[in-house]
Amino acid sequence: MRSLGLGHFTQGKTIMGWSRNFCVWLDRWTYYRTSAEIHERFGRIIGQTQLLKKIYCMRALTAVFDAIPRNLQRFIVRKMAGLVLVSVKKAS
Repeated sequence: MRSLGLGHFTQGKTIMGWSRNFCVWLDRWTYYRTSAEIHERFGRIIGQTQLLKKIYCMRALTAVFDAIPRNLQRFIVRKMAGLVLVSVKKAS
């Protein structure tokens, strides 16, 4: 994205230099909640939750995905970019 001109505090930095600094900043200042935390918090407030990325991967890559050991499947799904979460509203 930096090579497309996006980003802040870019003066005097090469694209790679800025990217390295940004990765350090992300590692230092970003907190990723566990799936359990996300499900617990959304579930408590909104209702039942379900991660769609696992379902998507399993449907899109069924033949290949089925041949991969379960632990490796989990690792692949968790490392894919993004989080797709569906939450069903609690009945009033």
